[in-house]
Amino acid sequence: MDGKEIPVDTGEAATRFRSLASGRTMLIMLDNAASAAQARQLIPAGTGCAVLITSREVLATLDGVAHLHLSVLSAGEAVTLLGKFAGEARVTAEPEATSTLVRQCGLLPLALRIAGARLAARPSWSLQALAGRLLDERARLNELQLGDLAVRASFGISYEALSAVDGPAEAACARTFRLLGLLEAPDVSVDMVAALIGDSHEATDEALERLVDAQLLESPSPGRYQMHDLLRLFAREHAFRDDTQEDRRLALHRTFEFFLARARGASALLQPTDPRRTMQKGEENSWFATRSLALDWLEAERPNIVAAAQQAAAAPHEFGAIATQIADALFWFCHLRAYPRDLEMLGRLALTTAQRLGDREGEGQSLHNLSIANLRLRRFEEAVRHGNRCLELRREIGDHYGEGRTLDALGRIHYMMGRFDDAVEYGEKSLAIARRIQDRYSESAVLCNLVPAYQAMQRYTEAIACGQESLTIRTELGDRYGEGRMRMSLGVAYQASGRLDEAILCFEESLAVFRDIGDRYDEGRSLFQLALAHSLGGRLSKAIEYCERSITVRRETADRYGEGESLHQLGKLLSNIGDEQKARVSLNQALVIFEELGVPNAEEVRTLLATYSSGLDH
Repeated sequence: MDGKEIPVDTGEAATRFRSLASGRTMLIMLDNAASAAQARQLIPAGTGCAVLITSREVLATLDGVAHLHLSVLSAGEAVTLLGKFAGEARVTAEPEATSTLVRQCGLLPLALRIAGARLAARPSWSLQALAGRLLDERARLNELQLGDLAVRASFGISYEALSAVDGPAEAACARTFRLLGLLEAPDVSVDMVAALIGDSHEATDEALERLVDAQLLESPSPGRYQMHDLLRLFAREHAFRDDTQEDRRLALHRTFEFFLARARGASALLQPTDPRRTMQKGEENSWFATRSLALDWLEAERPNIVAAAQQAAAAPHEFGAIATQIADALFWFCHLRAYPRDLEMLGRLALTTAQRLGDREGEGQSLHNLSIANLRLRRFEEAVRHGNRCLELRREIGDHYGEGRTLDALGRIHYMMGRFDDAVEYGEKSLAIARRIQDRYSESAVLCNLVPAYQAMQRYTEAIACGQESLTIRTELGDRYGEGRMRMSLGVAYQASGRLDEAILCFEESLAVFRDIGDRYDEGRSLFQLALAHSLGGRLSKAIEYCERSITVRRETADRYGEGESLHQLGKLLSNIGDEQKARVSLNQALVIFEELGVPNAEEVRTLLATYSSGLDH
């Protein structure tokens, strides 16, 4: 049509367009549709036309449409796109800078296009130079604009459409979006966001779903939400512009308190008899009906809790105490589910924060946690160093309970280092403190840890007596985790003293306990002990079965040393039944792990492999 003849009224213009398109064969492109109603009036009748619509909204009410949800690019696609704009040779020449740059662009095509265009206009720039400019998150959106292209402007269309409607629901939705930008969490739940914004579960759920419809959030699964990294920066800008400093502070405080309270409540269910690691006296624990539900919540929220602890620690002064408390509240979960690297990272974070705040008790607890983390990572000298610093500090502040627990930890570390006399000495000092202050939990824990030390010195009668006494106390306290550990230690003592049937029964009972309480790390240990016991009894097929099951569990729990230990034993078992080929495969896998960890077990494996090679030569 001649432009002068097009009706001014939108409805009339739409009717005329449909009339002209009727009977024709056309591909009609409707770009950036604001709503289903806007698009609907431009779709011709009949079957001759195809219509391709792009929109920030999900146009779910249009009939007869196929929806294609566009996500961000894959890393490989992002690199390819960047290369098309910046030049493939430049991208190939700086692979590390390219990887950094595409991550900083959030794998978003528009951001990558802008970054590529900026590089194309600056042929003397390295990719590392632009990546360096994008390093500061506060300035990143400023850098991602060129001419009429801007990531911020693209996001602004969606946000302005959301906040254009004047109403309480729309205002709450926009506020939720802004405050979400303050968090460093990988994803969020409804309850977490309800704490952030200080509203009910129902109102929060409604706001989050509206943000998903507006394409300002993604929902990878029901009740879970994610925000693109660049959108988070955009939301944070608006939070600093539109919300007061006090509103922002309170929002973060509510979120950190949410994680602290629930992590403490969950920890109390994981280890209800540990007086130091349970909830503070008087707090209620009504969030988790069972231990299993507490474990499930901690598993789902672990990345968010860790991120919250890091964010709280990074804040100047005001959230430091919460950071150390969150880190300590995660101790039992990281210990049970074999996350020693999280345990170490949280311990270092809490230690730095406690020292900055002058919190001596928190400093002691952080050193203790670091000592245990390094023990789990087989970094024994580091574990001893942190343990000795912790012991000195706790004696200085008169923390007798803490002193006893640290002595016990040092006993375990020295046992793992093969220093059995020292292990017994530390253990007996810890036991004396526990009995003096009438701490039955610590008494049972120390007795449990003395069992392998006495056993290593071939003092079997004392080892078994300690184990039986500890098991009695654990049962009285209702300490299921401690009961499982004690049955396993007692089984090892029975085995060493030649009482194999009693040992196997103890290992089977410990396995049942660990499965019941969801302790995967110790489940792997129990399976390994059953493999050893059946091997000693000459039941090699049974031993191989338990060994293979222990390898599976230890891989799933990222217990690298344990995996190597089980592979080593499997190699010896396979050799005993004459399967040298499979034995060498297992031993070589064990060797890779032991060399990676730098532990002395590697030399024994090399010797075994050399023996097999020598046998083949003959």
